[in-house]
Amino acid sequence: MAAPRQIDKFKADLNKVAELFNTTVGVARRRIALQVWTGVVKMSPVDTGRFRASWQLTEGHTDTSVKPEGTHGYPPPPSMWGDPGSFSVTWITNNLPYAVPLEEGHSGQAPYGMVRVTLASVEAQLQDEMRNAIRQVFGR
Repeated sequence: MAAPRQIDKFKADLNKVAELFNTTVGVARRRIALQVWTGVVKMSPVDTGRFRASWQLTEGHTDTSVKPEGTHGYPPPPSMWGDPGSFSVTWITNNLPYAVPLEEGHSGQAPYGMVRVTLASVEAQLQDEMRNAIRQVFGR
């Protein structure tokens, strides 16, 4: 049977690993969310700028707001929220009624949509990053 001191050290080591893992996952989740948000904003077709400015990036809840009609500039990047170690759901939304038709290709400026193209690009980039990380760790 392990000595109580060894058990306490083992528990402490496990807690450190869990804390590192949670922080790493949280930071990665935020980085990916910001990458996707930036991609859909940049790919959004522009007439008055309202659609582009209406993309919302929120954590833990959806944003149901809609920008008023009129001319809008490029949206500022969202501030990062909450504890990076949390496992909250991150939402990227655009609540304008014509968001779905635009995503389905009803714009010559974004004939393939914005979200699906951005997600495919970010996914491919993440797969490359994971392959490189595995090579570094395992030398393959």
